[in-house]
Amino acid sequence: MSERNPFISFWLWFCIVINFFIIVFELIVIFYSYSKPGVWSDVVAASASLLALFGCVMLLKKKKAGFYLFLLVTFVNIITTLMSTGFGFIVFTQPIGAVALYFILKIRREGVPYWDRLE
Repeated sequence: MSERNPFISFWLWFCIVINFFIIVFELIVIFYSYSKPGVWSDVVAASASLLALFGCVMLLKKKKAGFYLFLLVTFVNIITTLMSTGFGFIVFTQPIGAVALYFILKIRREGVPYWDRLE
């Protein structure tokens, strides 16, 4: 039997798929607007989504470093948002994903949270 609650597996795979589509979208935007001044934020967004995707794969492989990589991506996204659009409501919403992921990783299976099973 898996050591992971099925919802945790679902959530991590969901994050992988969503980040894959974000990467594809950002690459299309970069390809079609490579000479425009704001393209740097799209490059950062694509890179951040790639790192978030790797973080989720690491969590599937029971590596706690994947969560810390996810936190780094959240911090980079906040900084990028502040630099590109300024201070706004979106800055407050970005940490919600990292907090939600932490609590999802605390879901128990056989009395032990998945977080405690990570290396």
